[in-house]
This record gives sequence, C-alpha cells and structure tokens, in this order.
Amino acid sequence: MKRILVPVDFSQESLYALDFAYQLAKAKGAVIDLFHVVESHLHVYADIDGVRIVQTDEEKAYELFMTKIAQQKLQALAAQYSDVELEVFLQIGNFMQSIAEKITDKPVDSIIMGSHGISNHDYEYVGSNTEKVIRYAKVPVLVIKDKVSPEDINDIALFNSLYEEDMSDALIQHLAHLQEALNARLHVVRVNVPGDVMPYREAKRRAEEWLDKHGIRNYNIAEYADIDEEEGCLHYAEDFGMDMIAIGTHGRRGLRRLLSPRPSIAEEVAMHAKLPVWTFNVEKGK
Repeated sequence: MKRILVPVDFSQESLYALDFAYQLAKAKGAVIDLFHVVESHLHVYADIDGVRIVQTDEEKAYELFMTKIAQQKLQALAAQYSDVELEVFLQIGNFMQSIAEKITDKPVDSIIMGSHGISNHDYEYVGSNTEKVIRYAKVPVLVIKDKVSPEDINDIALFNSLYEEDMSDALIQHLAHLQEALNARLHVVRVNVPGDVMPYREAKRRAEEWLDKHGIRNYNIAEYADIDEEEGCLHYAEDFGMDMIAIGTHGRRGLRRLLSPRPSIAEEVAMHAKLPVWTFNVEKGK
C-alpha cells in the first residue's frame, strides 16, 4: 500500500474516510492523494452550426467562488495531516471523469471514500457516486460511513460464492495486503440461498485451496443461509460481530446492468451496511 486516493466533499463521512486513510498511511508510510472536484455547470446545445458549450456569468462566478472555498479547506486539511506525505488535487468538472483521469495520471493502490449510504437523502457527490466508483474502479475501494480506526478492525468477512469466476487471484492478493496492514483475521463466508447451495465440505475445500495458494494463514471458513445474498452478508456480519465487509464485484454496466434484475451485490451491500465495506472489481482490477 503505497498511494491512497481519498475523494473529499468535506462532509463528515468523507472526513472519516480521510482520517482512516491517514492512520493507515502513517503506519505504512503511504502517500495520500487528497482529491476534490468542483462540479462544473455547463449547458450543451446542438444546432446546425454544431455543438456549443455555454456557461452563464452567474455560473462562472459561483464556480470560482466554490473553487476558492475548496482551496482553503484543502489547505487546512493538508496542514492538519502534515505528518504524512499528502498531495492535494483540485479539479473542476465531472466527478467520475475527473477521478478516472486522476487514477490514470498517477496510479493509486486503493481508494478510501466516505458515503452517506442510501438511508440519507442528502446525496452529495461522494455519496451518490460511491456505486459508480465501485463499479468502474480498477483498484480496491473502501467505503467508510462512520468514525473508525484501523486498530478497530479485527475481523474481516469476505463474502464469496466460491465459484471459479469469483475466486479472483487479484482480489485475494489485494485483500491480503489490507489484512496484513490491519493485522485482522479473515473470515471467508459462502452465503447459501434458495436454489444455490454448496455443501460445506466443498466450500471449505475450494476456500482452503484459494487461500493457501496465496499464503494466507489467519483465516476462518464459514457458511451462512439466508433469503438472498445481500441479506446474508449483512446478517452474518451483524450476527458474528464482524468489523469490516469485503466483497468482489463484476461491475455490471450498460446492457448487462439494464437486464439484471438487481444492482451488483457489492454495490447494494456498500450502500446498506453500517460497517466499512471493501470492494474489488474482479473484471477490471489487476
């Protein structure tokens, strides 16, 4: 873990995420990329003369005002966390496009971001865009909703179907780095739901082969039955006192997403869980 991207909108949740990243960075000597986007309000018109992008004087003035405010707040945060290496990035534009350009320009190992979750109707960009970041990011995304310290994370529940397409080598390698950084125990959990049940012996065999292949030793293997996967993840974490949830996603998008009867389980869990939720896109990630 060498470089952590932390998007902030200055909400309390995003500041919780920054504080968690700071503690990790301080312990591991990592660099924090503190990132804020001032959303640009542009109007696009198309006519016979082509495409025109228009912004009113009032919108330009408001954008300039918000940029100055953001600069002051970012400088204050940088001073607050001055005992770690921290770089500040401020961009004007669209959040998802800006964050994609940022990751491409200077690769990061992980993203730690705050989210209000779906129970809060005030969807600031860090809240409303959490699902998009989970869906498209090529690096692990850790979603924080409340004040928590790395030392509070003792048990991580990794929910996995234990089917070949979900047992990603990249996923377990990235998670192993986080597990080591947190000195936590990993619980690999297979959720059995109606119509999709795997015998415990088979689940245990697959999980042990996967974990042993990557040299993971501090782990437990479990099964849990529930009405659906999302409920199973949330209920297991609550019933057995987990401190963090980890789950892979295939990042369905486009036509695949429209045809799917429900959003990604990882996105749903990240939005509903009160615990920190770590996700990794097994298709896009490396």
